[in-house]
Amino acid sequence: MTEIEQTQFAAWLKAHPLPSSGLWLIHGEELLREHALDRLVRGLLPDGSGSSGYEPVYDDGSGLGLALEKVRTVPLLGDAKVVVLRDARLFDSGEDRQKLLNKIKSAVTEDEMDKAVRALARLLALVELDYDQLADRVLLEEILDLSAAEDYQWLLAAAVHAKKMKVPIVKAHSGFELVTTALERAFPSGNHLVLSTERVDRRRKDYKAIAAKAVVVDCSVPQGSRAVDKKAQVGVLKQCARDLLVQHGKKMAVPAFDVLSDKTGFQLRVFVSALETLIEFVGERAEIGIKDVEAVLTRTRQDPVYTFTEALAQRHLQQALFYLKSLLSEQLNPLQLLAAMINQVRKLIVARDFLDDSLGRGWRPGLPYAAFRQEVMPDIVDFDRALSCLLYTS
Repeated sequence: MTEIEQTQFAAWLKAHPLPSSGLWLIHGEELLREHALDRLVRGLLPDGSGSSGYEPVYDDGSGLGLALEKVRTVPLLGDAKVVVLRDARLFDSGEDRQKLLNKIKSAVTEDEMDKAVRALARLLALVELDYDQLADRVLLEEILDLSAAEDYQWLLAAAVHAKKMKVPIVKAHSGFELVTTALERAFPSGNHLVLSTERVDRRRKDYKAIAAKAVVVDCSVPQGSRAVDKKAQVGVLKQCARDLLVQHGKKMAVPAFDVLSDKTGFQLRVFVSALETLIEFVGERAEIGIKDVEAVLTRTRQDPVYTFTEALAQRHLQQALFYLKSLLSEQLNPLQLLAAMINQVRKLIVARDFLDDSLGRGWRPGLPYAAFRQEVMPDIVDFDRALSCLLYTS
């Protein structure tokens, strides 16, 4: 197996002779996948995606079979054919539900209904529902774990559009056998199959079997809130900014980048779209500054409530007020924010109670995590159990 990080893919393509035929697997962040796919297709075909040898297939549950049929067919024109299975469903699982819901909502909001209905069809196939059942709020809350208080108009809008387009709901079959069987015989010379998917599970045997035969391009980006995840996200934003700025012969000061990334958060398409707007705004000027960012853009990222409560807990007044104002501007109910504040203060009171108790004497600032788990965590469990008993009896 050959596995390449997306940041190294352009250099890898220049340094390595491309095989005459083969299997490629590109997975991860959508926009990074598009960039990697574009580079690959331009390398394999003389005219890139404008060539008659480029054949994209969207996976509606049976797309893999069609893609394999196409890649096994000798091209009528030209010497090469690249078949791309977009949104490949080889590795769909129950863990994808929330990601698909987020994709549907985002696509409807941005009026990208074709993308919304494809994601909706995948979701309904995964949970074994049909379009009409989306009107049952209780069913949605039980199966999709949607909040009873949420407005589902975006979901219903996607369903109406899907029914109008007659988009089928097809349960994805396991592509493991199909792909491995196809790979037992080489593709015709010049033919390539590219599997593009958002998520893979490296633990699964079907992934390992496919990856063993493929060139794998990893476009994934950590989505967590840990410092190491945030660093990786900022690195990707910087890479995208650098590529776009060089393409247009522009520069951007570090403080301006910081303000821009803070306004968009880690939403690659929003970030790139915002930067393109800024490039047009500055015109002939070579450098984009903070004033340009502030003049053109409004804050687009919805701050999660935990950023507000975290600032509150750390007594960062200005930061807490900033996030409070931002959340209120996003039409978040003030009572929800009040409840979050009350909950956070309650936690702080309980934590203070623990530290003042005899059970909390084992804790000290700078305590290593391993020692914390071994020495302090059992005392926290005992304290919590005693507190629960006290509350129950009262």
